[in-house]
Amino acid sequence: MLDVFETRKATIKGGLKRTLSATIALVLGILVFEIFDYKTWAFVLYLLLFVPLSFLLKIELGLGPSSVVVTHLLSHGEINSSIIINELGLIFIGTGFAMLTNLYAPESQDELKKVDRGY
Repeated sequence: MLDVFETRKATIKGGLKRTLSATIALVLGILVFEIFDYKTWAFVLYLLLFVPLSFLLKIELGLGPSSVVVTHLLSHGEINSSIIINELGLIFIGTGFAMLTNLYAPESQDELKKVDRGY
């Protein structure tokens, strides 16, 4: 539900940013863990690289969820195709559900206008 914003346009923009952020985080996490092993200090290195990169690319909206996905890699202690597919699935299901929810939810602007008119 973190991807549901006030308007459909904002939800789509936020969802795309979170998806891009998570994809970059996965790639970076895989590289860091494969090079430096699955250790806590390697996760710290990932954060030292990913946080500034997120702000540079203006995708800091996805910092939290993306880093959670990377901690899943750390907890598995290995990388294989099923783990990557699972993590991508979590990202796409979460973002997709938020976008679908927002398609059926009325725009906040319309609701505010109704309240303002007294209906």
